[in-house]
Amino acid sequence: MALRRRAIATWLGLVVALVATPTALADVHVPEGQTVDELQVIGESARVDGTVKGRLIVVDGDLLLGRGGRVTSPVVLGGRIKVQEGGQIRGDVFRVGGRWPSLSGWGVAGLLAALLLVHAALAAILVAAAAMLAHHPGLASVADASRDRPLRTGLLGALATFGLGAAALLLSITLVGLAVGAALVGVLLVATTYGLALALAALPDQRRAARLAFWVLLFPVVGEAIAALAAVVGLGALLHYGAEAARPGVRRATTMTAPRS
Repeated sequence: MALRRRAIATWLGLVVALVATPTALADVHVPEGQTVDELQVIGESARVDGTVKGRLIVVDGDLLLGRGGRVTSPVVLGGRIKVQEGGQIRGDVFRVGGRWPSLSGWGVAGLLAALLLVHAALAAILVAAAAMLAHHPGLASVADASRDRPLRTGLLGALATFGLGAAALLLSITLVGLAVGAALVGVLLVATTYGLALALAALPDQRRAARLAFWVLLFPVVGEAIAALAAVVGLGALLHYGAEAARPGVRRATTMTAPRS
């Protein structure tokens, strides 16, 4: 329960702070005797000598709590928390230390270029693995299992994909959970590969389809949508195939090719 509260405070609180509520882009001071409902500071530090009754989020800055300061469940991302004698913090405290790098100009361009290169490399690996898997004889059994009940397979894949994605996000806020979250992301990548392989195996010209799939995955929004759909299809087909294979006495017929005389 505490893990879930901290995850919600980190992700949802940060999104609300950046989008839904006014933010401060300079040093902020709540003087002694003053009370504010909530406070969000981005890029600078905040000093509280008064009282913050609601949400308190500081991004890329420090939080200094004076002698008369009163805050509840502060979230500090990329900074430190300093509490003077007499300051009080109620509720949970979530902090990610270390200053975040300040990027501008060529730094932003370099970061975007690096992200594009990583995105392209990941798309190439997924398509190459899917093209190899499309020629595997065992893929036909997985495809047959997904075609038996396509609606149930799709619903099962959607629920499993959403559950794994949410679990990976929640677990990524701790050091131990980060490894588990990375493993869950790996499972989703494997499911995406299977989904792409099922699509390629159903097409006559697989080489051309693989090139088209690579270029489609490069588009920022369309590519993510196609990858998510492939993960849903692939994970649903694998789970359906595994459930049928685990049933006692069930043997799925495999396609055999007669030898040439």
